[in-house]
Amino acid sequence: MSGRARGVTIAIVVALGACMLAAFTDRRAFFAAWLVSWLFLFGISLAAMALLYLHVLTGGEWGQVLRPSLHAIARALPVTALLALPLVFGLGDLFPWDGHQLVGGLQH
Repeated sequence: MSGRARGVTIAIVVALGACMLAAFTDRRAFFAAWLVSWLFLFGISLAAMALLYLHVLTGGEWGQVLRPSLHAIARALPVTALLALPLVFGLGDLFPWDGHQLVGGLQH
């Protein structure tokens, strides 16, 4: 493993540890921060894909310089979609009106 890959691996492990600590400390704040961060990253990937589609649709030379960067960013879309999975566990914290305890009194 090269020095750069080792540094990235260490940074990922430290970030995951900080996320786990934050999740146990203040669950609601953790999921709110995760949602905002995920929306930001997902939006960047979707915008890159939209620009790629726009370039393909219109043609021309205007997008040739950006094309490699946009492809790389758009290829991160599946990874950003996977980053939405932790939000499934925090739906009750993010959206309290979606909880079963609020609907339980309305059932017959």
